[in-house]
Amino acid sequence: MLYCLGKINKVSFKTTEIEQLVRAEFKKSTAGKVLSIGLILSDIASWKNSFIKKNGNEFIINRYAIYSLY
Repeated sequence: MLYCLGKINKVSFKTTEIEQLVRAEFKKSTAGKVLSIGLILSDIASWKNSFIKKNGNEFIINRYAIYSLY
């Protein structure tokens, strides 16, 4: 999933967009499985100084948090 977050070309996105990317990139390993992407993203968003934040029904990439790593 983190790989797909790096591939998304948007600042804000919905859970379904990431799930579609994950399923497209990893077809065999995700076939017929419940991925719980929303729960994973919500967990990451709850981290202190997380690189994503939850805003209603979508998530926003905190580019400042990413750039501050460099």
